[in-house]
Amino acid sequence: MKWSLIILLSFTGALMGAASLFGLTRGIELYLWVVITLIVAVVVARTTNQKQFLHGFLSGTGMGIVNGIVQALFLPVYLSHNPEAADQVNQNSFGFLPEVFIFLFSPVIGILYGIVVGGLCAAAGKFHKPN
Repeated sequence: MKWSLIILLSFTGALMGAASLFGLTRGIELYLWVVITLIVAVVVARTTNQKQFLHGFLSGTGMGIVNGIVQALFLPVYLSHNPEAADQVNQNSFGFLPEVFIFLFSPVIGILYGIVVGGLCAAAGKFHKPN
């Protein structure tokens, strides 16, 4: 396992979280995540020769969790720059503070994203051999 690669790729979630704090990803966040996913798949395929799915899964899970942590820690900033999210928080009462809700669900979202990233890493590994 290349833990340094997994940790490095996981921090792209922090970059996305920071960009979303200031509303820079509004309307294009899905496209940015797709681009990041494809880049991660190529990087994993080029740098590992085994366990590509696991590398991608752990990286994607890390990205989702780190992204959620950044957004939860700076929720007032996030809500001030993302009015759609602020409306959703105001309309939905989950029985939790919004920060707690984000902390609870970011691992779930991270795992789901990790499965997608892992699958693409495994597929990319079939077509591209490491240097």
